[in-house]
Amino acid sequence: MGLLNIIKLSIAACFFLNAQEAIKTFYFEDIQPGETQVYKFVDENDPDKVVYWRMEVSKDNKRLITYTYNSDFFLQNEFHELITEEGAIATKYINFYEGIEGPIEAEILENDVYRWNQDKPISYKVEFKVYGDEVKVEKKRTFIKRLSINYKGGLLETKLFRDDYDSSVNGENVYQGYMHSYYAEGLGIVRFDMIDSNGVSKMKLFEILSDEEFKKMIK
Repeated sequence: MGLLNIIKLSIAACFFLNAQEAIKTFYFEDIQPGETQVYKFVDENDPDKVVYWRMEVSKDNKRLITYTYNSDFFLQNEFHELITEEGAIATKYINFYEGIEGPIEAEILENDVYRWNQDKPISYKVEFKVYGDEVKVEKKRTFIKRLSINYKGGLLETKLFRDDYDSSVNGENVYQGYMHSYYAEGLGIVRFDMIDSNGVSKMKLFEILSDEEFKKMIK
């Protein structure tokens, strides 16, 4: 697998709300403590392009772990977040790549993933090594506005964020792009559009599966 493809896979994973509590419900679906649910996203222009986010909430409701799988059910990464009074911060990020033995755990340099009340851009940055090269991936998130989008035949109120990505290998920039992320109250992320030099990829939430349903699919 080429190094640039590895970086793109890492970016696809990194991204992955009544006063404060109402804001918080925009971040992820109202999963019960100790419960696991799976979000299935499908590219509106290519139905064969599918991504699964398996989200697991700890029993104390303070930690969220997201496992990302591709359409072949290959585990691509594992992302750990701590849910605080201010928002969500990254605590661990692990990549898995086909053709590379073993997981690659990244060092987290900046850990802001989501803020319940975001009034300025926040950043998240990781660093890891592949084939002996030092790779850095940075995401800067900016809140854009509230807006209604079409979703399954109706209108859904969402919060729109712009996520700017910047990736380098051994200090040399190799990739830039941005993503529009749409978060809906009570559901979490329902759509993300990735825009870069290769075009636009529009991933929409197709359905939410139980963990039992997902495990039957991957057998």
